[in-house]
Amino acid sequence: MNYAMDKNLQKYYEQQFDMISSNAWKELVADLSDLLENYLNIRNCEDGNMLHFRKGQVDILEFIINRKEFLERGYEELTNAKENI
Repeated sequence: MNYAMDKNLQKYYEQQFDMISSNAWKELVADLSDLLENYLNIRNCEDGNMLHFRKGQVDILEFIINRKEFLERGYEELTNAKENI
């Protein structure tokens, strides 16, 4: 049996894939990756509060930088789940 993905979810993934395929997205990820490299250096943290704040910054940057892989994995899991029903 062939099950169709929900149209809204399909549209969401198509729009996300369009976005992450653009040159602007690739440039943004390159810029954020450079920033992440600087933030990973904890020697610049003056105290525990700064270290905690830096951890949050790193988490956010990694979320954005890894968005493409996250979307691809989610889409693959959804399409594989539909095929295995």
